[in-house]
Amino acid sequence: MRRRAFLAVPAVLAAGCGSGGSGGAAKPSVEPELSTSTDELTKLLPKLGPITAALWRERSSNEGGSDRSVPGPTDLFLHALIRLAPGGVATLTAGRHPVPAQPRSGTGQLAIPAAMVAAFPLGARWVADPELSRQVVAAESTRELYLDPASDTGYLFAVKASAPGSAMVDQNGATVPPAPSKS
Repeated sequence: MRRRAFLAVPAVLAAGCGSGGSGGAAKPSVEPELSTSTDELTKLLPKLGPITAALWRERSSNEGGSDRSVPGPTDLFLHALIRLAPGGVATLTAGRHPVPAQPRSGTGQLAIPAAMVAAFPLGARWVADPELSRQVVAAESTRELYLDPASDTGYLFAVKASAPGSAMVDQNGATVPPAPSKS
């Protein structure tokens, strides 16, 4: 039952958030729409393993949404609820000792977006392993990966996440080469 609820929410959101922009009430520009695309997350997080469903958004620190073309220094906050293939969490945590942890709730850039809360698996028992987060998620600064083994679900919060091996742009607009991979 929990799995069906997670998969139904993205389907409902996708139906209501068509690219044409018509149908339904207009959303405020400060709240980017939620995406259900697994393609972009798969490219961004190849070490996570197969992603079967996702609900995510990327929001810029200037409150204007996820527009990467905004001039000046901009932090991009990625929030993603990710369903992995069956056994995906067990594969990621094999030989590790993740500890119980909870994704942030409340308000602010670090908190789970209110629009995503209903899609979280009921009764989830989240665990985290900071070293695993560093190995799986390429990000300029903060990265927090929480996993629920029972539902094979992950929740990710990252600041300026990037695909492994991609160059980043620093606050002065200079291209910074990718850091060598530790894996």
